[in-house]
Amino acid sequence: MFRVLGPVTVTHGNSSWSPGPRKTRELLTALLLDCQHPVPARQLIEALWDRPTRNPESNLRTHVAALRRALAKISPELRGRVVTHSKMLYSLDIRSGELDAMQFAMLSRKGRAALSQGDLCTAAELLREALALWRGPAGVDVRTSEYLDHRLGILDEQHMATIEDLADVQIALGAFPEAIEALRWLLSDNPLRERAWSALIRAQYLVGDTSGALSTYEQARKTIRDELGSDPSPGMRLMHEAILRHDAEILRLGNLALAQ
Repeated sequence: MFRVLGPVTVTHGNSSWSPGPRKTRELLTALLLDCQHPVPARQLIEALWDRPTRNPESNLRTHVAALRRALAKISPELRGRVVTHSKMLYSLDIRSGELDAMQFAMLSRKGRAALSQGDLCTAAELLREALALWRGPAGVDVRTSEYLDHRLGILDEQHMATIEDLADVQIALGAFPEAIEALRWLLSDNPLRERAWSALIRAQYLVGDTSGALSTYEQARKTIRDELGSDPSPGMRLMHEAILRHDAEILRLGNLALAQ
């Protein structure tokens, strides 16, 4: 099992490995992020060095050999997973179910499909299973180049969007405390996510905490204005107006309805 949704680790049977040398972790991560096709050497060089040193291709081959040795310490079978297709192409042989990021993508995609079909219970189950794969920010121990930081940031964005998806499902199912807890946790580190603010406001209102919902809107408005110098989106303002009108129906419809 290869894991990037948190610290980068490799498990095989009863053995588990957290790659020690920094460049070994970075190379493994770069290969995992594009494991469905061979990766050009120039792309791996960009992942390992913002400013490549002299002879970057030679240095890359050295780190590829080091990764093979590191994987072999877990299991001899894993050594052959690092494949050299030519001087300029490399890949990591990943089988079905072996990479947590691929499992997350599959489960979250199925969860959204169930949600679009109105199967809320199945959607909640799949989205919870997807989120359970996360152990912290993606590749938290390898963010040392602009390339890796950008690619891992995309995974983190997908993680946050899935938290918001599950919160919408929980609100629709009436599981307000769970949704409120998750949204508050998300916003504590990501205070500019208007979708999360809107969902939190909606959940508070529907659970009967009108004053809390209005207070949350004011907190969101101030945060957005202070950080971005702008007002909340039309959708969030419409949410606020719905609360003032005590219009519970439009709040149940969620963000999609508010945006229409």
